[in-house]
Amino acid sequence: MTTRHPSGKILKTLSIVLIIATVIVAGGYASWSRYSEQVKETPPQMVTVKKGVFVHEILERGSVDSASNVDIRCQVESAGGVTILWVIPEGSIVKKGDLLVELDSSTLRENVTKQEIAVLASLSTLAESEAALATAKLVLEEYQQGKFEEEKKTIEIAKYTADEAVKTKENPCGTDYISALIEFENGSTANLTASRITQARVRTLSVTTDTNYIDMDFINQSINVHSQGRMPYANQAEIPEWMNYGLKGSVEQLFIPTNQPLQAELSHFADCINGKAKPRISGENALDALRVIWKVQQSLGLNTKVSKAKVA
Repeated sequence: MTTRHPSGKILKTLSIVLIIATVIVAGGYASWSRYSEQVKETPPQMVTVKKGVFVHEILERGSVDSASNVDIRCQVESAGGVTILWVIPEGSIVKKGDLLVELDSSTLRENVTKQEIAVLASLSTLAESEAALATAKLVLEEYQQGKFEEEKKTIEIAKYTADEAVKTKENPCGTDYISALIEFENGSTANLTASRITQARVRTLSVTTDTNYIDMDFINQSINVHSQGRMPYANQAEIPEWMNYGLKGSVEQLFIPTNQPLQAELSHFADCINGKAKPRISGENALDALRVIWKVQQSLGLNTKVSKAKVA
């Protein structure tokens, strides 16, 4: 039986411990040497103490609100709103008169231009109206001082002539309204009406024949021919004998060139004097017209209500 001695294992352990201790001691010595050198090189910091205000700052999170706010609103009226071109950065310190925001004013400038054009057009119209008014005043003044007096005298002369034409012994002041029923030798009749008190200007002639009715207006210079004819029914067999036809009417408007009657009359008269035309109305026709007037005046002189005078 063999017995092992533990002396070799113990020596190995002691060697390791001795090495570790040597390393620790060497490291500590090196560190102390460096620290001693730093302490010797850096002098101590000295501060002179004096009496003053002690500032104690406290840092805390939160928000700061203004006690007095001023709201800036756009007061420009626009259907589509106003575009903002530039605005001052938030948090900037401003003073009175500083520019805060810039709006797009192109639409407003365009509207201003349109209104200026409208104003200029209105001023031009006003100037034209004032000029027309001044011209009208001059024309009115000339008419009142010249032409009006001439026309007034002409009307007074015409009135005097008409009054003289209808004066009779029974009615020395003249007649204002006359209606004469005239029968001619050929059996035709005519109803003449003349009035100088009516407010409407009437110059018409109506002719009734067996088949037509002709309506002529000398003021409007128009002629309408009304025709009437018989028209058989489509179901003639079913119609009673006493109602064996219907009536069909038509109106034909004749075209006549329009002109000034007095001007045309004077022009035709001048042409007749110069031998360029023959009178449309002969002297015998004019004398016949005067005979009709004389017959009407004679009937008025006899104080007859109905004017029925045969013209030879």
